[in-house]
Amino acid sequence: MDYSLDFYAFDAGAMGSFGIRGELDGPFGFKKQVYYERHAEKANIQWLTNEIVVINGHEINLKNEESFGYKINTR
Repeated sequence: MDYSLDFYAFDAGAMGSFGIRGELDGPFGFKKQVYYERHAEKANIQWLTNEIVVINGHEINLKNEESFGYKINTR
């Protein structure tokens, strides 16, 4: 399976933070957020395989639905 990633810069202004986020393009227009890094200005991307990507030194396996920077609240 081939994967496609879109990256966006964000800036919350003087009182907020800036950074980048990455979204995985899925079927039927579905997008999944897979990368979030505050205080980053660029996304340096290296594809190791069709399923594994390294973004700013963080390895993500897209087939295993991994992500970086998003916290999951657990109880």
